[in-house]
Amino acid sequence: MQYTYPSYYSSFRCTGSACPDTCCAGWNIAIDRKSLKKYRNAARKRFSLFPKRTTRNAASFSKKLARSIDFRHGTFRLSGRRCPFLDQQNLCEIYQNLGKDSLCGTCRIYPRHQEEYGNLREISLSLSCPEAAGIILKNPDRPAFLTRQTSRTCPPEERVDEALLSFLLSGRSTVLELIWRPSGIPMALAFTHDLQRRIRLSQTAPEDVSRLSGRYLNPEAPHRFLAQLQNKQAAALSYKTERHSDRHTKQLRWLTGCIRLFASLEPVADQWTDRMHHLKRAVSAASQTELDAFFTRPWTQEERNILAYFITVSYPGAVYDENVFGNMQLSLVSLLMIRALSVFLPMPLEKAAYLYSREVENSDANLTALADAFQSSPLYAFRSLLELTARI
Repeated sequence: MQYTYPSYYSSFRCTGSACPDTCCAGWNIAIDRKSLKKYRNAARKRFSLFPKRTTRNAASFSKKLARSIDFRHGTFRLSGRRCPFLDQQNLCEIYQNLGKDSLCGTCRIYPRHQEEYGNLREISLSLSCPEAAGIILKNPDRPAFLTRQTSRTCPPEERVDEALLSFLLSGRSTVLELIWRPSGIPMALAFTHDLQRRIRLSQTAPEDVSRLSGRYLNPEAPHRFLAQLQNKQAAALSYKTERHSDRHTKQLRWLTGCIRLFASLEPVADQWTDRMHHLKRAVSAASQTELDAFFTRPWTQEERNILAYFITVSYPGAVYDENVFGNMQLSLVSLLMIRALSVFLPMPLEKAAYLYSREVENSDANLTALADAFQSSPLYAFRSLLELTARI
């Protein structure tokens, strides 16, 4: 079994009461069976479960456990969208009364996250945590990965297509190299589009991805890439042949359509729907100059770190559905939406990143809704996204 994790992974330390947006409020948390059993026993006043230093509060805390946990459904009963065990200082009462080993699985692990791909385990920090978002965005270097090997192997029912996984991981390495180069983000989009075609044609041998990567990583590739765009008469890609008013209309149509999609998602965190309405009003009121600035401002180091994060966590998932281009669509649209939140509301990029991630990454229903939209709407088609990103 191989475990892979980013080089900044060990930098995370929970800030507790100093957190600007606690993870203990705003969402429902399912309790694992082992923790639920422990809470049930503590609620029945089995005081031996309490550390000696907290036994004087054991009786009252047992009552609170009994009334604040839905033992039938295995969830905490939220109080005004806050976890009932979050005290006035934003500290966990379960941690204080039963010890850190009594935290349920979700609370103990978050924001650490693990994805499983056969004998590969990829571990990351979730962008939805403010402290983790700060670490990810402020990373001064290109993301590097550390690996650890163990003798364990996955059970037969968890095995994946190892050849396809290797193909995807090689492709991801190329994409993570491309996004730091001039014209690299639209090239990464085109490269992934070509990868998807090869998956469709079952051309997933090591030499296939090696040949394709060599073409895109060639020092002359950016010049050839831009020349090819012009030769295809993509008028929308050239400022010289496109009227300013037409460009403004396209920009506005794309951004408002994107906001409409995200406003339709199931709200996970507080105020998401209101934020989308405010964002739509701000974008609709934006001038041509402001929209041009949004779509042409060079990508910052922090923004490239965001894109690298989404590519890293989503790309290998195509081993299950073979939709690697869909994962690139999600990565790129996520970056543009986070930039929109930051620019038009406005707010710090770091805050925009974790608010967006809470709404999207922590909901399978929302991820499915986005995947369906990306496949059906021309707004997110290859040519549309290429047109947008080729200008930046």
